Amino acid sequence: MKHNGKASELGEVEGFIKVIADAETGKLLGAALFCSDAAELVHTIIDLMNADAPYTVMRDAIHIHPTLSEAVQSAVTALDRVQAR
Repeated sequence: MKHNGKASELGEVEGFIKVIADAETGKLLGAALFCSDAAELVHTIIDLMNADAPYTVMRDAIHIHPTLSEAVQSAVTALDRVQAR
């Protein structure tokens, strides 16, 4: 969260977001959010899981800046680095 602009503005940079996706399909399997407003942010993950959508949907979305939801996007974007291994 320390790299998220809105979290910095709010002084709430403690915490993290971790997402797990299927390596073959890219579909989100779960997430852990330990951060400010996690109860609100988790719904973006739940919506993608319910839609059976790959993480790339969130990765490629356009978010308003600065928002905490950008942290969810950053977390799923990190999956690209894991996939590349």
